[in-house]
Amino acid sequence: MRVSPGRRSRLVAGTAAVLAAVAIAAASAGAATITPTTVLGSGSDVAFHVMSGLDTLYNQSPGCTIIAPSGTQPLDLSCIPQAGDITTENSAHDRVSEAFPIGGGAGVSQLCAQGGVNVADINFARQTSAPTASVCTGLRYVAYARDGITWMSFPTVTGSHSAGVTTLTQAQLQGIYVNCTITNWSQLGGASAPIVAYKIYPQYGTRKAFDTFLGGSSQSCPGVKLMDQTNIPDIVAADRPNAIAPVSVGSWTERYKLKPEGSAVNSIDGVTPTLANIQSGAFPYSRYLYNVYCAGDPAHSNQCGTATAASSATVKYIGPNGWLCTASKHATDPVTGLGYHSDITKAINKFGFAALPLGATGGGTTFTDYCRLFTT
Repeated sequence: MRVSPGRRSRLVAGTAAVLAAVAIAAASAGAATITPTTVLGSGSDVAFHVMSGLDTLYNQSPGCTIIAPSGTQPLDLSCIPQAGDITTENSAHDRVSEAFPIGGGAGVSQLCAQGGVNVADINFARQTSAPTASVCTGLRYVAYARDGITWMSFPTVTGSHSAGVTTLTQAQLQGIYVNCTITNWSQLGGASAPIVAYKIYPQYGTRKAFDTFLGGSSQSCPGVKLMDQTNIPDIVAADRPNAIAPVSVGSWTERYKLKPEGSAVNSIDGVTPTLANIQSGAFPYSRYLYNVYCAGDPAHSNQCGTATAASSATVKYIGPNGWLCTASKHATDPVTGLGYHSDITKAINKFGFAALPLGATGGGTTFTDYCRLFTT
């Protein structure tokens, strides 16, 4: 049978297409299917909202194609690799979320006890305290922001006796909380009235950091009352004209700056807790915000363990050169029109914390990025 030139061309093209499809299918059959991984953070109350905001940013960033260009749509959310897929962001569309806060110290304890009875499965811990000798080994503390801890008062409420007192020295704070030598606002330049001091729950990282800065326990003096670190309503309304309490600057900025309770965050040693002063370390009571994960440490008995070492999806997100930290070029956010590093910085600052400047990551790495690494 004689085949026309035009039909021959169509047959050749069709045959080539079929062969190409077969080759792609064969290659795909031998390749691992890429599906999203679930990543869960737990721990700090102070870092709960900022990390939730960063999680949303990461979850919504572009990655592999998961909508089938043709044929049957996979229902397992797996990648359908295409030319031009963005790989610098959440390439596998992993799903990151935050468990309700239980305190940074408790979150690290959860991480160290993974696999134990009655221990929730988590992938990383939100923490606001630096690592200590009491935590398990094999942990990686990745600092991504700085926060200030200062003292809060209520200068604008009716009958306030703290009005006009806007800065205290570290010695004066020790006098209120540790030495018990300062008990009246008149000793600080305010009106004559007893100071009503509040302290924070001991399981919170902010309490540990504040006590470290004080050089003693904030519950040393009689009559100190207990409050949740981010819950101004815990401070009894009748106490507010005379109250003083430690507070995270980031948490106060996010939750109470524009609220009507009449609270104010104040200076220490004459240094105001601005983002610039907190970022540079000029504000005397400032600390890192950390994400903590397990890298495993089989050489020691008190270790977080190789069996519960962090998933690659966890490290890709919060690791020392992960998405939150990297200085490598990010893609452009299609919503804001900014590079994702700019989005990350704006999100951290929006929640009242100071994003870290570019610098050496440390912790035994050779990275230069926007995080700092500490190990146990």
